Amino acid sequence: MYINDSCMKKKFTNYWVKTLVVLLIISCSFQSSFAQQRVKKVIFQAFWWDYWNENYRFGWANYLAELAPRLKAAGFNAIWIPPAMKQANPDYVGYMPFDNYDLGDKRQKGNGHPLNDRMRTRTGTKDELLRMIAVMHANGIEVIHDVVLNHNGDAGGGVNTFGAPSPVGSAGAGGQDPAPNSSGTASGFKNFRYVSYNSPALDEFQNDYWTRNGRWAKNASNFYNCTSGCNDINSMFWGPDINYDASAIGQSSNIPTSGSTVINGMLRNYYNPVQSNNYMQDNARDWLLWLKKQTGSDGWRWDAVKHFAISTQETSIWHSKYNASLTAMQAGGQEMFCVGEWIGDQGSLDAYANSVASSTAPGGVTNEKHTGTFDFGLRGYNTSNNGGLFQLVRSNGSFNMGNLPGEQQGFRYFDYPGGLRVHRSVNFVNSHDTYRPILTSTGNFSKSLGDNSGWNTGSELGGNGQHIDPREPRLFAAYAAAFAMDGNPLVFFEDLFDIGTTGKRYSHLPQSTTDLPAKADLINLMQGHQRLAFKDGDYGVPTGSNSPFYQTGSAADHLVIERVGKAIIGITDAFNATSNNSADQQVYCKINDAWPIGTVLYDYSGAHGISTVTIPGDRRVLIQTAPVGHTIANANGHGYSIWAPAPAGVTISSVNDLYNYLATYVQPRATTTQQEWEMANDLGDSHCESLGQGGALPANSTNQRVAGKIYVAANQPITYFVKPELNGSNITVSLWNLDGVKLHEISGVTSTSNPLTGNFSTNYSGWVTIKVRQTVNTQAAQKCWINVTYTAPTVVDTRATENAFATKAAIWTGNKGTSNLTDCGNWEEGKMPGATLNLIVPANASPMPVFNGNVSAKNVMIEAGTTLTINNGSTLTVLENISGAGTINGAVKMQGLAMQTIDGAVTIATLEVDNANNVQLNAPFTISSAFTFTNGKVFLGSNNINFINSASINGASATKYFVTNNTPASGGTININVANLPIDFPVGNTRYSPVTLTNSGTATNFSVRSFESVLQGGINGVGMGTTGLLNKSWVITPTNTNGLNVSATFSWDVNDEGNTFNRTNAAIGRNPLDGSNTWYRVSTNASASGSSLYSLSASGLTSFSAFSVFSETSVLPVTFLNFSGALKGNQVNLKWITGAEINNKGFNVQRSLDGRMFSTIGFVASANASNTTNTYQFTDDVKGKRIYYRLEQVDKDGKTSFSNVVTIINNQTIQLVQVVPNPVKNSFDLIPSATITASTKVQVEIRNAIGSLITSLSGNFDIVRNNIKNSLSNQAAGMYFFTILANGETERIKILKQ
Repeated sequence: MYINDSCMKKKFTNYWVKTLVVLLIISCSFQSSFAQQRVKKVIFQAFWWDYWNENYRFGWANYLAELAPRLKAAGFNAIWIPPAMKQANPDYVGYMPFDNYDLGDKRQKGNGHPLNDRMRTRTGTKDELLRMIAVMHANGIEVIHDVVLNHNGDAGGGVNTFGAPSPVGSAGAGGQDPAPNSSGTASGFKNFRYVSYNSPALDEFQNDYWTRNGRWAKNASNFYNCTSGCNDINSMFWGPDINYDASAIGQSSNIPTSGSTVINGMLRNYYNPVQSNNYMQDNARDWLLWLKKQTGSDGWRWDAVKHFAISTQETSIWHSKYNASLTAMQAGGQEMFCVGEWIGDQGSLDAYANSVASSTAPGGVTNEKHTGTFDFGLRGYNTSNNGGLFQLVRSNGSFNMGNLPGEQQGFRYFDYPGGLRVHRSVNFVNSHDTYRPILTSTGNFSKSLGDNSGWNTGSELGGNGQHIDPREPRLFAAYAAAFAMDGNPLVFFEDLFDIGTTGKRYSHLPQSTTDLPAKADLINLMQGHQRLAFKDGDYGVPTGSNSPFYQTGSAADHLVIERVGKAIIGITDAFNATSNNSADQQVYCKINDAWPIGTVLYDYSGAHGISTVTIPGDRRVLIQTAPVGHTIANANGHGYSIWAPAPAGVTISSVNDLYNYLATYVQPRATTTQQEWEMANDLGDSHCESLGQGGALPANSTNQRVAGKIYVAANQPITYFVKPELNGSNITVSLWNLDGVKLHEISGVTSTSNPLTGNFSTNYSGWVTIKVRQTVNTQAAQKCWINVTYTAPTVVDTRATENAFATKAAIWTGNKGTSNLTDCGNWEEGKMPGATLNLIVPANASPMPVFNGNVSAKNVMIEAGTTLTINNGSTLTVLENISGAGTINGAVKMQGLAMQTIDGAVTIATLEVDNANNVQLNAPFTISSAFTFTNGKVFLGSNNINFINSASINGASATKYFVTNNTPASGGTININVANLPIDFPVGNTRYSPVTLTNSGTATNFSVRSFESVLQGGINGVGMGTTGLLNKSWVITPTNTNGLNVSATFSWDVNDEGNTFNRTNAAIGRNPLDGSNTWYRVSTNASASGSSLYSLSASGLTSFSAFSVFSETSVLPVTFLNFSGALKGNQVNLKWITGAEINNKGFNVQRSLDGRMFSTIGFVASANASNTTNTYQFTDDVKGKRIYYRLEQVDKDGKTSFSNVVTIINNQTIQLVQVVPNPVKNSFDLIPSATITASTKVQVEIRNAIGSLITSLSGNFDIVRNNIKNSLSNQAAGMYFFTILANGETERIKILKQ
């Protein structure tokens, strides 16, 4: 960078000339070293003094979140937001903080406004603040938080309602300290006590206030009480002003130092702890560290820095940048933005900036100057100089532009080792302190431009105490200088956005360019500064030396500033309303030799179309700047020009091409956000009307705490970890949506060095609640820290109902230690059950809730291991769905307006279904007392309903029943224990078809389902048509098959009857599901009973599978009531009983040794008794270890069908053959047993003692017997092993060869 000698030729006093020479020498020495990386941020002041909008009342964070995309497009790097700490009144703008740790999450203070819930700040809630910061980050924009550490205000409990209906309590209760040295300011209101998770507000009176133990309590001794000889530091400007001296400590004079009091039945200890040296400064540092971690803020704007200790600022800033507890994302580092509000001239500004320095910093840095100032010198602190930007704008063209560079303060940036240059000072035109218009009721300016009576000048700060009206035509010339010079340019809200002439200051929507128009020139300047990288070029003033030649205009009217190699900025205060370039200011000036000869320059303001200028060999380039007030079409550049090289790879054919190129700037900040929640009892608030966040993890408890909420973009990674106070603790952290659905959970042992970490992403954009608990109930109480890194959406509609921060569920916590349903302290965020809320009972909560009255809920989720008790006479009415796997002991009614679902394996004592749109079962569940149909059906799908403890089913009918899957192979069932009393199974499909079972045998559970077809295989195979049968099957399965004696009644609708079905002569058939494709008669033919619902019964049932009803006799020739077999000695006795025989010839008895291939071993003729019980027997010799039998029933016309298969297990030793002789000398013979014949297929082998095969033969027994006789004749003496396989049996024999 170079500064020409003429930069010092200004009309200053001798004092200022000498001072400026020193400053410029320092400046030149700084800029002579090439900086490899430069940080120069464009900042937006995101508020005016009395900021508010009726669409976002007490929710300014929401306003800014919706404005974020426009700020990104404009090119901002950072926004400066007002203080977000709790004040006595949310109508206050933020500069009188009450509780620094209350970001809109605690229930304290307030003003009685109907939209203020005593929790919000003017910014909104803490959740909304954090969302706004994350949305800014998603748009690449840093957030600079305004920090007020000079004073606190409005000590005491209660609420000053300012005439509004008064809440409970007494305004200021407990806040006054009567000690003599306390009364100097604020009438002695210097007892500051804050609510916390452990000490929520109770009644807002004195004892309540005195027992609040929130972090950073303050007493009278922590504040100044100077009455004479006071200075800027100890004067009581606002009162009470904080004293950061090490010895400024002490307890309150009137709050008891020990003991307790009872408030509303609760015992609370007085809070008046002893303070140690440096109490206030240490707490200020710790608070700022907490704020940095909690919010993810990127930098600080320090309020009223003249009025508290420099050492407090310095140590707090250092720790915000380098403290070891900060993660890499949290640590501000060398580039962190800090600016102090020091109002003064150039010398005092530089003196302040030089004093806020650390002797050492990481990276080998010495004398690090952390903080810049608002450059009041450049802005025009007083009239002893030229008046800076203030006079440029307001002098109507008579300002000497050539003097402007000398107005800047000297300290503007800090160079770090390695080439990093960070700009520290802030160039500004207006701020909330310099700008106080008097407005109309709609927010418009009350007076025209130039009429000072339309301004509250007595409240305007900044040396000259004057505003710059954004309607001034030379506003953009002033901003061009602010952007072109060193320092971070700041754009004031009302300078960019017109809210003073639209009539919509308090009613506009920030996304609307119609409601909230922006000034195109300012956006052009910002985008030019950013895309053309002003910061990367050294700062020079070519019109300040080397004899510039003014072709038109003069040095007083036309200033040229260059950013070497990047851009040349012309600035003029001359006014002309020309519509062309005839009134341009034109000057030939020598630019830096670093500019390449032949470089083609465009004016990116658009005021010169696409005309170009080429840098000649002598580098004396013509800079043309259109005047203020020009009306050139499609052009900005009202009082400025931006000449810069043509963009690489871009064809310029119109001005819009230039504008479009500038709009391609991308902010360098990462789009992720990292925020951290400290869970401690002296933070947060457990009051029902607070956010209900915070609190340490309780001892010997798994009760859950809510850390906070994040607002995430869909499908973007969320990384979170937890650090405990006690290393080695087992902690669980979980993520939930606002409907109370758990999204993700991590659980395990964690430590500060190896924290438990989880990763997740949502499939939606919106809120995620973070919760934490001890995993086991044997751990000591402890604090913990939950750190979350995530990405928010770039665009959010905060006014949309679905984007509201409040939980949409009543989530039981039990944190009040009672089972009282009506105590809001037992519910998350104080949200108690209601018809519009989901009801969630987590398994880890203790104690569990008990309902003593009727309650309605939207959805109900009962986690596994949870028990919800509903006492007699009370009912939980569910309007949507039930999920979870816990237990509800009591009455539940499902009464929705659309189909409802049961989505978990929940157990319910008493359930009533009263929903004409039906209930769908998506998981198995259990009824332990009673189920009642009042209206609608229950669709089982593939899930079962289990009725235990003799639970009853009531109210079933043709329109109210359990609908089982109409799929033969599988489906959900009703499961009920059946004994000697009739039990109804009200099942059906399209139509109602219940079954009634009575069991006079051994009681057992039966499952029943139905489907609308009859298949040859029972539940598979081809259909049997519809002739002479019912188009309905039931599948009945008992848990225990022994000792059953069941009567069954099957009912059906007339529309289930097939063609020619004759209900006056029908019988029940059963398919054993054994693959035989056979249906057997289990009842005699009879006439069905009933009218609209017909029924037929069968008794003496001992076997169960698929059932149906037939009237076509050819389908069921024989009714098999039983087929069994028993082993007696060496014989198998088979026995079967038939109940009805029609056209039956007899039975082929078949046997199989493998269960697949059957052969007939005998025939038993039919008794030909069609309506009596017939018993048959057959005896067979034992043929193997496992023998299979079945009956082939043969009709007189030759048709056949098969019975079920009976399996006989023979555990007796089977001898197949004998080896004779044994021992053997040469040959031997095989003597067969009765089961072996000459044609029996056998397989034999002989092996020696070491397992080597001697011989192996297979075939008919007589052939094998003859060929094996001499197989050992040539073998050595010893032991041999003979094995034979026949009839599915294996026998092994030892043979001794002699």
